[in-house]
Amino acid sequence: MRFIDQDLHDAGERVVVPKHYAEMASWRVAAELVRRHPDQLVVIETHPGGGLYDCLSIYLRQTDEAGNPWIRPLIDLNRGPRGHITTRAGTGGDRLNWIDVLFAVDLRRDVIRRVEDECEIESPTTTPETTKSSIGIRLIDEMLSFRVASRSPLTALNGVFDGSGGAAHRQGLFAKFPSIPVADYRGEVSRLDDTPAYRYWFVCSQENGKEPSPTIAVDTWNGRLWTKSESDVDLLSVYRDHGSQITALATSLLM
Repeated sequence: MRFIDQDLHDAGERVVVPKHYAEMASWRVAAELVRRHPDQLVVIETHPGGGLYDCLSIYLRQTDEAGNPWIRPLIDLNRGPRGHITTRAGTGGDRLNWIDVLFAVDLRRDVIRRVEDECEIESPTTTPETTKSSIGIRLIDEMLSFRVASRSPLTALNGVFDGSGGAAHRQGLFAKFPSIPVADYRGEVSRLDDTPAYRYWFVCSQENGKEPSPTIAVDTWNGRLWTKSESDVDLLSVYRDHGSQITALATSLLM
């Protein structure tokens, strides 16, 4: 399978994209997919391969033959050196890389629809309205994109560090927002749909050699926001207060 620009793709197989640009690109892909398929996709952070990979992983909500809900792994967006977009459908050496994403002239045409085709999920004819399960992912994407070229780019960390050797709550991040219910991040980490901490993401600043400092916390399943001064805010309501402009909302939180 050829790419929209084969020369750029070939360069992306050789070039190591800086981590914060690869992270920003992974969120741009995730946000567009979640925006197009609200209430169907779940985004978490995984570190398979003994921690060799740093992935933004996307799961699909489904029901089994008995009608019971379950969540199926769908896509891994690996931000590691020379990372790729890997769908569970398996495309061998034809995987998109971060140069393909960063230099896409039309992200939907060049990247998103291709990923949808590989995952066998139907592309929507029009973009759905933003929902409580898509607003948080869109906000994180916009905040990371806004600061990616600055001297202090942001990072986003999930409420669970999920590695091949096990998973654990990032309790230090939760502790920065005392109004988040303790029940959401204590106890054992179990299945994705049974562990509320997976729903939380923290947008953090991180100076060299220092621990990440969270700016906001977001419950991305339920569209709830925590800042250092406000607790459990309805994100959709705040989004509408900013004229349903995601850039305006992100900018207000970064000021």
